[in-house]
Amino acid sequence: MMDPIAHFRSLYEGLYDEPPIGLEASRIALAEARLGVALPDTLRGFHLALGGEEDLLGSHNRVRRPEEITLVDARLIFMEENQGGHVWAVSPGHGDPKVEVGTVEGSKVQSWHPDGTHLCAFLEVTVHLHTAWGGFPYGATHRDPDAILGRLKGGGWTRRVAHGGVHVFAQRSVLLWWNDGGDHVSANARDEEDVTWLVSEWGFDDPFA
Repeated sequence: MMDPIAHFRSLYEGLYDEPPIGLEASRIALAEARLGVALPDTLRGFHLALGGEEDLLGSHNRVRRPEEITLVDARLIFMEENQGGHVWAVSPGHGDPKVEVGTVEGSKVQSWHPDGTHLCAFLEVTVHLHTAWGGFPYGATHRDPDAILGRLKGGGWTRRVAHGGVHVFAQRSVLLWWNDGGDHVSANARDEEDVTWLVSEWGFDDPFA
């Protein structure tokens, strides 16, 4: 199994061009002692690598701090939806378990169903989506998805996410993303010059910061 700490650090540095803020191992140990079970290696490594990046981890849905992780129905709830209708959880123990989605009614989880994704891949998706939806400060929009999607092939773009009907491609410090059936492609960038490039070379409009 790969080193999850090194993996998530590398993922963050590739997007933000700086090292992430991780959490102290003592916080993970206290959470495990409180819960009475071990966090999966992937979840532990994720928090040790970049668990201190609270703006990123709460920019859309909210990845829970170790102190907030709960054990419900023998599952560790590690993330909650921004509107409160769903939570995401994994089984305790070692390794890289598959993620489950819980449907919340009132304050209780009423049902569980498989997400179909292993935790490492799920957290990679989360980092990319949270970066696109709040982590990067600059952005723009293109109203002709077909024109953009046709240019992605062979244009140096890398697919980073294809999950739940959302797609993300990356190049330089830019993320392009769209929803299946959507009427536009959104771009988010780390640097303002990349939005200028998208506007001048790709025909994006409505730039914002």
